[in-house]
Amino acid sequence: MALTVIGHITRDTLIFPHSGWRIVESLGGTLYTVSALALLTNEPIRLVCNVGDDVFDSAITALRRFPNVDTSGVQRVKGPHFHCYILFVSEYGTQYDEGTEMPIKFSQVKPFLDDSKFVLVSLMTGFDLKLSTLRQIKRAARCPVYLDYHILALDRDPLGNRFLRRRKNWLQWCISCDHLQLNQFEAESLSLLPLKTEEEMARFSKPILDSGVRSVAVTLGSEGALVSWKEDGIGIQVKKIETMPVSYVVDATGCGDVFAAGFIVHFLQTQDILASYEFANRIAALKCGVSGFEHLADVPGSMPTDSEASLR
Repeated sequence: MALTVIGHITRDTLIFPHSGWRIVESLGGTLYTVSALALLTNEPIRLVCNVGDDVFDSAITALRRFPNVDTSGVQRVKGPHFHCYILFVSEYGTQYDEGTEMPIKFSQVKPFLDDSKFVLVSLMTGFDLKLSTLRQIKRAARCPVYLDYHILALDRDPLGNRFLRRRKNWLQWCISCDHLQLNQFEAESLSLLPLKTEEEMARFSKPILDSGVRSVAVTLGSEGALVSWKEDGIGIQVKKIETMPVSYVVDATGCGDVFAAGFIVHFLQTQDILASYEFANRIAALKCGVSGFEHLADVPGSMPTDSEASLR
């Protein structure tokens, strides 16, 4: 049994104008998720994605740093890989990207589903896979499916500039999973309303939870996270999780990916939705202390957990 991650690696150029125009070049996307999972658990981890010629060798080398990561689902494709430029003039940044659209097909995922104990679908490019493929994954999986909505909230113009777009079928994406994650910006783009309080979270998450999704998490950056879930005989529960104080923020890129990894590892051990999101929130905050997936093992202090899982 293994943890299966579906979604693209990205080639990132991160620009920080408020830090002397510091520029960080790194691979990112699902590399953050896979790296965090590999550091939190000894469970086998598999990544299913497509990678362009120009970064394929570097991506495989990065993944093979972790002995419990299986790269057999990483497929090489012709053409330049997806390259993302993010200018951090705000917490979430302004994005421009370029590269080949390489949607993952169900045929690539199917061989890995029968013995998966958890499936994480992370939408890193907006072209990772089609809704029909996600639905096929949900039907075929014999385990929980976790969806990070992520960049699906943004469309791309012909020049590569990202802009906010509320997809007409956004709800269908959101209900094609067991656990759903969005950040505040993404969630508000769907609800068209502010999303800061437990009452606002309850209104936003109700149609999603009523459709069979087990939990919804909206990350709030420096303000923590809002989570909602259904309890048998009680109904919808909502909780705001306060952020853990961070002494020094270097780079928030990848925090959402670490959040998802933390939830999955803790939930598999405890089956406790709220406790797992609280754990996810703590380790995502610690990620702010380093830049790039390569330095996840260097987060300040050890990852706080009630189990033996911690970033080594």
